[in-house]
Amino acid sequence: MFRMDGRPFLVLAATAGAFVLGAILVVLAALVPSLISWLAAGLVILALAAIGGTEIVLWFKSGIRSIEIDADTLTLYRGAALRPERIPRASARAVRTVRRFGRRIAVVRRAAGRTLRIPEGAFPREEFSRFLAVLETWRRG
Repeated sequence: MFRMDGRPFLVLAATAGAFVLGAILVVLAALVPSLISWLAAGLVILALAAIGGTEIVLWFKSGIRSIEIDADTLTLYRGAALRPERIPRASARAVRTVRRFGRRIAVVRRAAGRTLRIPEGAFPREEFSRFLAVLETWRRG
């Protein structure tokens, strides 16, 4: 059995880092008056803050907090209440890994065309790498 627990600090750190980087780029662009006005720069920074805040709230409300893989079931625990979502191995049609903006995402295609995405954001890189290997082995049976 494999178990991996998410860390809220990683979600907060990644979101804060993205906000700071975006804000710095917007301020640098505002220094060139022909690119963007200070009012528009302020609005873009407010939008970045709203997007980051929304991402954090959504993760705390329904994000994947913990993952367990046993012989026949992949179990995801979501949100503050740790609601379990169980995926039987028989319903997993394919497993693959994609990269988006430097983050890895495990994609599990299930029966009836449903797709489950498990992003790396809340998990340490080393643990997520082990999870991907275990997930691939689990899928093959």
